[in-house]
Amino acid sequence: MFNFFKSVYKQPTHSAGSMPQTTSSTDTSNPVYNGNCPADLKDKVVFAFRSGDRNYFMFNAELNIPFNRFMCALDIYDELELGLNPGIIQKFLQTLNEICVDPKVKNVDQIKQKIGIAAYMVQERIDIHTSLSLHMKLATVRFFDEIEDVTGYDHEFNVQKIKFWTANHDIQDFFFMQPIQSFLPQLTDFNVNLQKYLDGEILQSQRLMDCLTQFGLQESTEPELQSYLLQQMEILETMKSWAKNPSMSTV
Repeated sequence: MFNFFKSVYKQPTHSAGSMPQTTSSTDTSNPVYNGNCPADLKDKVVFAFRSGDRNYFMFNAELNIPFNRFMCALDIYDELELGLNPGIIQKFLQTLNEICVDPKVKNVDQIKQKIGIAAYMVQERIDIHTSLSLHMKLATVRFFDEIEDVTGYDHEFNVQKIKFWTANHDIQDFFFMQPIQSFLPQLTDFNVNLQKYLDGEILQSQRLMDCLTQFGLQESTEPELQSYLLQQMEILETMKSWAKNPSMSTV
């Protein structure tokens, strides 16, 4: 999903990449978008899928996505490349610094052990093959309903969007649904149950977050980072519940 974003970011003159086949919102066979998208972009919005009692739409090409929303997609794409989001990387570095100055640590061996555990968990997360949770976050940028402000990206609004999706789809249904599957070609050859895979991924992520937050969110931590980490934990809790108790699909 969004592989094209990185090439656009590095090479602004690049032409639009291939898109999955979608039907224009003017086609009477699909719902017509009646949201608050800027007038000059409304004819570029097409129907994507239905979840629960809501219709979700998408832009017919990545280049039509408003700039601020586009940049949020790039941030999440960076998470996919790194295997970690910038907030966790900042927290990791902060944790290492706290370990080094922790008065409770009396000898070098204790410091080495704590740093070794934290570093191992970070590397474990980076090495993950496919992150379903990060692709879910990327989908929140890609797909929107008729009440969302598509000119920007509200993180809390999209945490609620993830909760709504998980309440209306089971895991296999969501990730293999069109047009989502079109952006995740690697899932075609997935030989494991997605529910079990997601359960393992979330367990791994939670272990990492628990390790990095064992020293607490110190007052020195920037409020923006605190908010980001709390949102990340909320998403992890939602995904964990989804993996443990898959919902009945209503689609």
